[in-house]
Amino acid sequence: MWDTGCCRRHPISCRDTSQLVLAPSDSGDGCAGVPVYTRIGKTGSKNVTETFATRAGCAQWGLFHDVTADGHSSRVLPAHQAKVSVLREPCSRSRSLLRHWQAFFGPRHPVQAVRTLAQFATFLRAHWANITATPWPEHDADRHHYIVGWPQAWYVDACTSVLCFETLDADVRGFCSRDADAAAGRRRWQRPGSVAGSRHGRGHGHSTSSADDERACEEIRALYVQDAALHDRHCR
Repeated sequence: MWDTGCCRRHPISCRDTSQLVLAPSDSGDGCAGVPVYTRIGKTGSKNVTETFATRAGCAQWGLFHDVTADGHSSRVLPAHQAKVSVLREPCSRSRSLLRHWQAFFGPRHPVQAVRTLAQFATFLRAHWANITATPWPEHDADRHHYIVGWPQAWYVDACTSVLCFETLDADVRGFCSRDADAAAGRRRWQRPGSVAGSRHGRGHGHSTSSADDERACEEIRALYVQDAALHDRHCR
């Protein structure tokens, strides 16, 4: 897909959901069907999409970011449909968001004035309404790249198996080699060593270079509070 440049040239074509094989109905024992990869921006999604596209039976490869965000898309996947997604610690993800937005937004966009993580935290607060705007403002050049900053929690529900950005290669291998029952979507994949209910605190997955950066990271995590909680639960 990416080698041909199809999605790079025509990203809207990547929103076609016709190739998905969805579980027809709730089987009564929880999640069902071949997992669908729900694609979150700036979590390694391009590489994961390529991997799932080439590993038969592992997962149905992902679509453009707005298609599968639960409750915020033009087509919401059934609640009982098995899904898989990648979580990234919000402060770590924010650094990639800044690089992406500065590369893709125009020279007059306010993000171009951001130089520090603290300034970026201020930018996120000031533009939060645009960053979280739905439906995706695809025709608004000043806003459409904000989609890559949508909260990760929008893509995760009770039938989502979580992979972790920090250990992504190993997690993808583990997910794709899970047993036959899990491959059929009858049991969620459990990341080895994951601990539910981890408490928020220092050492939660981002590196900082100064006290200012530490405070900025806490501000970013406070904005993405559900994302931070999900990441701490599954990936700490």
